[in-house]
Amino acid sequence: MKYYSLPVSLALLSVIALAACGGSASIASTPASSAPASSAAAKPSTAASAPSTAASTSAGAASVGASAKPAASTGGSAAASGGSAAAKPAPSIVPATTAATVKTAASSTLGTILVDGATGKTLYTFDGQTTDPLKCNVACLRPWPPFLSTTAPAAPAGFSPKLGLVTRTDVKVQQVTVDNMPLYFFIQDQAPGDTKGQGSKGFGGNWQVVKAG
Repeated sequence: MKYYSLPVSLALLSVIALAACGGSASIASTPASSAPASSAAAKPSTAASAPSTAASTSAGAASVGASAKPAASTGGSAAASGGSAAAKPAPSIVPATTAATVKTAASSTLGTILVDGATGKTLYTFDGQTTDPLKCNVACLRPWPPFLSTTAPAAPAGFSPKLGLVTRTDVKVQQVTVDNMPLYFFIQDQAPGDTKGQGSKGFGGNWQVVKAG
């Protein structure tokens, strides 16, 4: 009978035990299961962090989009607001309730001119030729108010041009005319005898006093 030393005996017993339990299969499977286990465990962690990053990016984009909205709204209101300031409606002009009168007055620089019989204020034509009252309308009627009456005024002594009426279609009033040309006041004439509108080119006109000669 052969005897072995203790280390050799232990080694032989280990080999026998492994063989009896299918050790060769266990030994073969051990290398395959070592490194991949840690990498497989790492994958869920990486995948889990991706949605978190995407969610954070989406939240940031939504925040930037939300902060941009007030600027667009301000621009719109400024534009609306801008559209609203450019529009100027026609002034409110009330039709005459009485018959106007006219008279002549002496101007130190222009000779004898036609004026309103009630106030003495100077009367003007738009350009000395046009008979169309709509040549001066909307914004034009603010500095150049029309001379209104219920009936055509009687001509003063020594005044030969014909006085009449024209019915405006924009502000629905009857305006006095001289030889069919509509008559206007000038808003800067404050006192009888003022002729500050003489020769004005406002609104495309050639504003002239009406001379009585």
